[in-house]
Formats: sequence, structure tokens, C-alpha cells
Amino acid sequence: MHRAPEVLVEDEIDLRELVVRIWRRKWFILLFAVATFTLVLLYLNIATYRYTVDLKVAPVEGEGGSRMGALGELAGAVGMQLPGGGDVQKIDLYRALLQSQEVAQRLLQSDELMLGMFADDWDAEAGTWREPEPGAVGKAVRAVKAWLGLPREAWEPPSPRRVLTFLEDEVVVAVSRDSPIVTASLEHEDRDFGRALLMHLHREADAILRERTLARTSRYVDYLQTQLQRTAVAEYRTALVNALTAQEKLRMAAMADVPFSVDVVSGPVASAEPTSPRPVFLLALALVVGTTAAIMLVLVRDALRGRQTV
Repeated sequence: MHRAPEVLVEDEIDLRELVVRIWRRKWFILLFAVATFTLVLLYLNIATYRYTVDLKVAPVEGEGGSRMGALGELAGAVGMQLPGGGDVQKIDLYRALLQSQEVAQRLLQSDELMLGMFADDWDAEAGTWREPEPGAVGKAVRAVKAWLGLPREAWEPPSPRRVLTFLEDEVVVAVSRDSPIVTASLEHEDRDFGRALLMHLHREADAILRERTLARTSRYVDYLQTQLQRTAVAEYRTALVNALTAQEKLRMAAMADVPFSVDVVSGPVASAEPTSPRPVFLLALALVVGTTAAIMLVLVRDALRGRQTV
């Protein structure tokens, strides 16, 4: 009954001693925090600031069921497996195409986009692509890989594989939980490049869907017309006419000079301020981490000294 207050007194004494130890080393803690703050400040002065560019799209209004059936078969044509089982929504196929080999192949034809993606690989004086010289970190990584016997990936100029890797690493495609809106976003130091890339992605994905649908429906129309000429049974002819009408509607929709798969809701829009790195957050974090680390060092040092004394 009388030992609980003693424990509280001992805890208070320990807490006071802890505060005293920290206060005795206040200048060390302050200098350590300032040093951490200064290092982060130096980093922020040499860091490459990146801006976020967003493009929001939504499915084209007024889609018919017959259009979904034909587009569902297009998934295999572009070598993709999409969730959903039966009918594949155009928005799903569009979303998958944004990071596909076929779109990467088309983007490769744009010199402007290639210079934005692989600026370090371009030799402006020679007017050609070349393997960039690795920095200190790159050389260290190569040395470690060579020592471990790991294979080194051979450099190559911009190719569909490299473009696809860039799209997979840098472009984020997200679907809203509350609506069918799809957002494609990219962080890059050049806002103009970011806007151009997302717009090219959108146009190429939409164009691929349009071209595939147009080619497939044209073949369907030719086939149905041939079968209609060969069929004399009234019931069969009615079914063929209905199918032919549906395919003609889909072909006309693909030929129209309007967005085929999705409409642009907004963008591409770049952020007004850099989104990475964030100076205020990093500087505040530097003070907190620097102060905490300094306090931990002081306590560990005193603990080790106490053991040596005992």
C-alpha cells in the first residue's frame, strides 16, 4: 500500500535525470539538428523539382450494348486480359492501352516525346543517341554487380521496350471509386512535356480502339452481307439483317470525327507548384529527425558510459 508512491517518486527522479541529461547536451542537440536541416536545405537547392500533370477522362455517353460486344472481342486482338468476364467496357480497354506495347510503339515515332523521356541519352552535338556516363552512384552499382557476378543490362537507344517501361514506371492510371472517371497522372520536371505525353497517350489509345473496331466491324459487315445473299430462309434473313444493322451502326460510330471511347473531362493540367520534393515538409522533417537522433545519441552515450563506470 505504501510502495506505489515510492515508485512514482523514482519515476519522477528518472524523468528529471533524463531531462537534465538532455539539457546538458543542448548545444550538441541543437548543432546536430541544425546540421541535418542544412543538409536537407543543400539537397533542396540541387534537387530537380517535379510537377504533377493530370488528365481525367470518362466513358463516352450513349454507348449501346452492341458496341460493348464487339469491343469485348477486341481485348484478345490487342493481347490483353481484362477483368470483368463477359463484356469488356471501353473504359477498361482504354485504361489498359495507356500502358501497352502498341501505344509505346506509336509514341516512339515522336522525337519530342523521346527527348523528354530520355533526355540524358541524347547527344545534342553529335545529334544521336548514346549511353550516358554513369555518376559516382552508378559506377558503384556497376562495381558491386560485377563483383557479385550479376549480368549487366545492355544499353539501347529508345525502343518500344524502354518506352513501355517508362510508361509503367512514371504514369499512374487510377479509377475513381465513386464514378467511372479515369485519371492518368505523371510527375515530371517539364510541365509541357507532361501535358504533351498524356495527351498523346489519350489520342493513341482512343485511335487504337477506333481502328480495331472499324476493321473488325468492316469484316463482320462483309461476312453478314455474303451470308445474307446465300440465305433464303426468312427467319435466318431477319437475324442476319438485325446483326448487319448493329454492325453498321458500330462502324458509323467508329468513322465519326468525335471521341470514340472516352471524353476528356479535364486536362491535361499541371500543378502550379512543384509536388516533389516538398521543401516545407522536408525541412520540418529534418528538424524533427535531427533533434530526435541527437537525443538518442546523447542517451546511448550516457548509458555506455554508465556501464563502463560500473
